[in-house]
Amino acid sequence: LLALGGIHKMVMQSAIPPDLLTDLFTALEKLVEPTTDQNVLLKVLEALLSLLTSRYFQPHLTESMQRMGLSMLLNLSNIGEDPSANPSQTIATIAIVRKQTAEVAFRQVCSEIFFQASEAAEAGSGNDAL
Repeated sequence: LLALGGIHKMVMQSAIPPDLLTDLFTALEKLVEPTTDQNVLLKVLEALLSLLTSRYFQPHLTESMQRMGLSMLLNLSNIGEDPSANPSQTIATIAIVRKQTAEVAFRQVCSEIFFQASEAAEAGSGNDAL
């Protein structure tokens, strides 16, 4: 958990070189698949959301990275579909928060991707007119 917290802080400070983004996305993806530990999943969600919405990293995100990020957000919103099945109220609450946050993050990132594509298309058509 400390390492994930450190990664999130580095992302927030734009302290990760863009050439390491593919490795970072791969590492985060490997953490999401095998675990149902709600604390780990929340930390991955924090780092992922910061990566996908950071103005610093956005120009460096390839289509493949965006696909991986969106896929992870979907996975994070679907892991542990029934948090109420967990007997621990705290863990169930964390699962609900993680699920809802992942769903909102997915919509936000999709919106941002479409907005960027729209801006690029408008810029391209504006250049054609000249």
